[in-house]
Amino acid sequence: MEAARKYHPKKNSFALLLIALAFLTNQFVLKNSFPENTFLHSWYNDTLAMPAIFSFGAVARAATKANITFTNLYFLVLTLFCSFVFEYIRPIFIKSSVTDKYDILAYCVGAAAYILWCKESVK
Repeated sequence: MEAARKYHPKKNSFALLLIALAFLTNQFVLKNSFPENTFLHSWYNDTLAMPAIFSFGAVARAATKANITFTNLYFLVLTLFCSFVFEYIRPIFIKSSVTDKYDILAYCVGAAAYILWCKESVK
């Protein structure tokens, strides 16, 4: 069984702030500055989604003092669940939303980046 990771609320709060700034910069600056860049228009925000969800979960865990261990299996299952909901369930209810298999790849890249970022383990 793998060791639980340390989740520092300040570190994850800072990550949420950076993610929000990156999202806003993309929405209001980058997309307008680079109108033909497919990555910025299609996958950049999707890459930020999973780190935002994981950071929020870590802050919530610290705030509530919940005894939850975030393992690689947790990250994998949550990433797959969110991918399914965002790409297959959401388009059923929101007609302007479409399914894009590359969005799922973007969610996985964002999840992997978050896992690498918080790789510090409890011994």
